[in-house]
Amino acid sequence: MKKLFVILSIILLCTGFKNKLGQRKTTLIQFTEKEIESGFVNKNPLIVYNGKPIGKFSEIDHSLNFFNKEIINPYSFSKESKIMVEIFGDDAKEGIISFEDRMLLYCKGQPMYLHLINDKIVGIMEFAKVNPKKIKKYSEMNWVKREKDSTYLYGHIYSIITK
Repeated sequence: MKKLFVILSIILLCTGFKNKLGQRKTTLIQFTEKEIESGFVNKNPLIVYNGKPIGKFSEIDHSLNFFNKEIINPYSFSKESKIMVEIFGDDAKEGIISFEDRMLLYCKGQPMYLHLINDKIVGIMEFAKVNPKKIKKYSEMNWVKREKDSTYLYGHIYSIITK
């Protein structure tokens, strides 16, 4: 019985099972246009899909499946985020739109967890103490970056912008 529970848990994780409560459903184009209109990102943000940058919004073929199908819980990161520029390079200067359609499972090495408050790296305890009423915007994403020596860095970013 215990083996069956473990196997079912792994299957649910690998198929991207997510809690339906609080999920935002939209298309990538709708979400990106809304974030551009709000001024949070510029007109040509970097698109990050399953933790990997795939290109700038204007340079990607918008007829691709994921642009027009419904996605769950997309996130955006500010055009002013210096941390995102350090991770993704100059392409992130216009902001980032991030979405995932599967869960990333890490098998090697230690993932890096970054907790940001107003683009400043903080410890998890300080992050956890933020008053929810003061949160203006919350974002999170997995990320994967290939280094020049062909090694990979990966982790998860949690970001809060306060009022």
